[in-house]
Amino acid sequence: MGKTIENPHIRISVHAKATLRELALHEGKPMQAVLDEAIEHYQRERLLDEANAALRAVEKRPESLEGRTRRARAVGRHVGRRT
Repeated sequence: MGKTIENPHIRISVHAKATLRELALHEGKPMQAVLDEAIEHYQRERLLDEANAALRAVEKRPESLEGRTRRARAVGRHVGRRT
């Protein structure tokens, strides 16, 4: 979490502010800390969603996955060889 505040003024809905306040009280943390954590969590979730989508795209193309597996095995066999 960053300690520097560039522009602390953002507009959020009344409901979002009430929820943020409730979460902060429950956690015993400042609203800014709860908001920072929520943004970090959301960012990680999006990264995982994108990675999972990319994996599903590869899995839909079995020939691509098999080719990559064969290449990885071939590289693995050559790594241990001495020249």
